[in-house]
Amino acid sequence: MDDTDTTDCYHSDASMMAELAKVRAELTLLEGQERQLLKRLCSVRSAARAQGNRIDELLKHTINPPISRLPNTALYQLISLTVIGCGPFAKRKLASVSGRWRDVVLASPGLWTTIGIRPGWPAFLVITHLKRSRECPLDIQIYGWCSKDEVPKVSELLGLVISYGYRWRSLIVRRNSKHLEHVILKSIWNMMLPPLKHVSIYGTEMSDYPRFLDSQHAPTLEHLHLRETVGLHNFSAAASLKSLSLRCSPSGALLPSIMSLRMLTMSGSSCGALLPNTIHMPLLESLTVMLDDPQSLLAAISQMFADLENKFLNVPRTLLLAAFPGARHIEMNVFDFVVFCFPKEEDSPLCPTDRWSHLEHLSLEQVYYNIPNVFVKWLRARKLEGRPALQATLSKFDNEGVLDGPELISLYKSLHEYCVLELEDVLLTINLTLCPSDSDVYGNSPIMDMVEREILIGTALACTRTGTDTD
Repeated sequence: MDDTDTTDCYHSDASMMAELAKVRAELTLLEGQERQLLKRLCSVRSAARAQGNRIDELLKHTINPPISRLPNTALYQLISLTVIGCGPFAKRKLASVSGRWRDVVLASPGLWTTIGIRPGWPAFLVITHLKRSRECPLDIQIYGWCSKDEVPKVSELLGLVISYGYRWRSLIVRRNSKHLEHVILKSIWNMMLPPLKHVSIYGTEMSDYPRFLDSQHAPTLEHLHLRETVGLHNFSAAASLKSLSLRCSPSGALLPSIMSLRMLTMSGSSCGALLPNTIHMPLLESLTVMLDDPQSLLAAISQMFADLENKFLNVPRTLLLAAFPGARHIEMNVFDFVVFCFPKEEDSPLCPTDRWSHLEHLSLEQVYYNIPNVFVKWLRARKLEGRPALQATLSKFDNEGVLDGPELISLYKSLHEYCVLELEDVLLTINLTLCPSDSDVYGNSPIMDMVEREILIGTALACTRTGTDTD
């Protein structure tokens, strides 16, 4: 290698070293900038965390969620509404929301007064409710027992609450098998229930009136609902009884007079042979009769109505009119009502329905699309006499609940001039079949005809709701 080559190699190495030094210097500069940026990033992050913590502290001391600002009384009402109809462990879930909710749940005896004697309630849960309800009145619900194998459990649960009979406020017995219900009623038959006010018993026929419901065992009873036939031979109502619902049979004993009663509901076949003016209920405000043969009952209570005319006592329809001359709302089968629309005498325009001079609302069921003409004539006569327009509601249509367009429009046109008409639960259907042959020469189907027809029907239906005229 000569001197020239040696000189070139030296200059090349020097150039590379200089380049390497330059790159290293740039790397050192970038690394320094990186450290500065990381330091600044850490500082920004720390500042952000500090501000977030400060915000949390401010929110914690200045702004509470709306639910937390409720007073305990309002929170109690909210919780009490929530647990209605929920399972037996709903209160446990609500108590787990927060410490405050837990305090309200555990410190509110009113939340623990409803006790279910049913398969889903273990014994410890019944005991818990008995303790946490303190001395508050209890609402006992006994239902859902079906198998004979459940007799030991139902007896165990009943044993827990029977000793607290002095606190029973209400009793519901329903949805039990016949055998289990016999066991239940036998267990409580002789109980003394001084504060008992509400009783509903479903699904069991009893030849004797339950002893725990008589005036000695339940002296403050106010509301009694017995959904199956019950023997009334030893019936003894508390002086405080206000509402009574019974299912009657012709062979049952006579219904006694109940001086404090305000609401009476009777269902079944009939009340047997009752003599006129033998039942006295001077405070009665509401009477619901769902008997196949109501004549005997209406005659027995007829003296409660001051203007009853004795000459009509043997005529069921006229008896009904005479007994309730001040009726304002009447709900009947359409053909039962139409009977009242015929004049009493051939030479007199008056008909029995004219005795209802205060009638405001008439609900007719089992309606056909062709309402009887005599009913239309009666409405027309009312209008000509200048009486206020009667609100008429038609429901439970007898032609399978379906009206086609022409039938509905015909019904509307026959009645809308004489009353404020309302159709209830009307299922309106339009059957339309489109075929290629139905199209015109331009290939357009007759869909507009169908739309126009549906608009016409919809307009008529709307008018029946409002009582307005489309003319």
